[in-house]
Amino acid sequence: LYSSAASDVYKRQEQAIYAYEQVISIDPDYFSGTVRLGDLYRASGRIDEARSLYERAASIEPDNPTPKERLRGLPSP
Repeated sequence: LYSSAASDVYKRQEQAIYAYEQVISIDPDYFSGTVRLGDLYRASGRIDEARSLYERAASIEPDNPTPKERLRGLPSP
């Protein structure tokens, strides 16, 4: 039962990653989508990719504290 539930969560997470990757490819300046994709990458252990997206989000909206907070929460490279 737990294995099936974990598998379902993983599939949904991968589907969400794919969807946000598509959105960002169409609109690379979409701030919220960039941060959300970074969050999904972080949750799936893709830390370097998350860091890259948070840095991009910080350049899209330099006055928004969210990507800077997310970057501080990542392990050191």
